[in-house]
Amino acid sequence: MSFNEEHIKIYDSGNLSVVDAAMHASFPNEGIFPRRGPEINYTINGRKAMKRGSLGEPARISLNGEPADMHTPIRANDVIVVEESTTGEAAKLLISELPEYKSMIAIKANDSRILLPRIATVNGEPKTEYYEVQDGDEIVMRDYYTVREVREFMDVLLDKGSEVLVNNEVADDDTKVYENFTIKWGLLAEKALQEQRERKEAAESAETDEDAGEEAKSAGTAAGLEAVSFDELPEDDGSYVPSESAASSGPVKELQVSVNGSTVTLSGKPEYVFVDVFDFIDFDLTSVKGKQLITELNGHKAEYMETIRGGDEITIRWEG
Repeated sequence: MSFNEEHIKIYDSGNLSVVDAAMHASFPNEGIFPRRGPEINYTINGRKAMKRGSLGEPARISLNGEPADMHTPIRANDVIVVEESTTGEAAKLLISELPEYKSMIAIKANDSRILLPRIATVNGEPKTEYYEVQDGDEIVMRDYYTVREVREFMDVLLDKGSEVLVNNEVADDDTKVYENFTIKWGLLAEKALQEQRERKEAAESAETDEDAGEEAKSAGTAAGLEAVSFDELPEDDGSYVPSESAASSGPVKELQVSVNGSTVTLSGKPEYVFVDVFDFIDFDLTSVKGKQLITELNGHKAEYMETIRGGDEITIRWEG
């Protein structure tokens, strides 16, 4: 019989098949079965992992011109042709195909819930989702973003010197933001800082008043003061002037300003700063509608803590 155009002789046991002819002709075993392409071995977050290559095609066999397989019976004078199996393609794996990459980091940015895709580093270098993993790569899926990366992801521009808070603490561009962290910038950050300062001042004032009360009580006791009736107090001749500390807060007053062409009345405080305006207008700072928030006072760029006065003209809008 003929095997791949080579004449061979096999003792006929009455139960021969193509595989017997292949063995007699020293056809390689690996040429019969499909072979996998090269695999990729890598580590992900310190754990060993592997991606197998794809399977190739099995050997193609014909017997006397007809399709056959390794178990097809053969007889004398048969013509056997066997084409070797092939090797499959090498394994391919993108960062985006890793199960770990698909998990997200949820944070709260300026009161809006934001989902951030995890950042991958490969051998210590940041890589995009399109990076093709190589054999031996060490991959780490980071569980945090920096403030700078959050702003770049959200396409947010900040003026130089603008405050940024992470979990209500002053932060910078390199501060790490983890799952469920809160980040604020711009006017929301300034408002939060102002509220913190007001709470601190109120607490300090209450503590000072309490200490002063205790001191007065002690002094009165030490001097053995006797009760004095109201009849013995001198009459008020109108010459009393409040001390600077007593008048520092001032009476509550109303203030009218123009915001984007409309008159807005501010009330409830003795003095007002630019950031107070947002308490009296319908402007959602949590819904970003541009790359930059424009804030102007009487035609110039406004500082968040800048004092405003009656008749001031204010412009607030998103740009970009």
